[in-house]
Amino acid sequence: MRGFTLVETMVAVLIAGVLATIAVPQLQGIVKAQSEGYEIEQIQDFIKIAQRNAIRRSQGCQVDFVVSGQKVSGLGSNCDGVTQQLRIEQDINYVGSQVIDFNFRGYVVSSAGALSRDFETLFFSKSYCVVVGTNIGLIRKGVYSGFCKI
Repeated sequence: MRGFTLVETMVAVLIAGVLATIAVPQLQGIVKAQSEGYEIEQIQDFIKIAQRNAIRRSQGCQVDFVVSGQKVSGLGSNCDGVTQQLRIEQDINYVGSQVIDFNFRGYVVSSAGALSRDFETLFFSKSYCVVVGTNIGLIRKGVYSGFCKI
């Protein structure tokens, strides 16, 4: 005789169902974690591109934040007359100057700033942050428990 009995098939389907029940919430958590930090990555890349353009063109470059209240709704850069824009869909908080000026070496000549997207759950709060430091133009990104600081 060849093949599987009905009982064997039902046991295999039951095991597959239990494994799927365990795996699906884990996969949803991974997808959610990646989507939470996606816009912060876009913002960091946008600022880094403006910094690289300042260095490449040996001219100053400026990143402007479109701010309404304490929330950022977009970014714009102006490098030697070439403008770029980034529209932000999520609530992004911003602390600091509304303009980041890079000189021809890519150093920040304006005040420092920090952008964050805050998440609060019943048990903890965390922030995805991009911090732009003064002087050498250090741009760093991270996940912090609590809130971002410049």
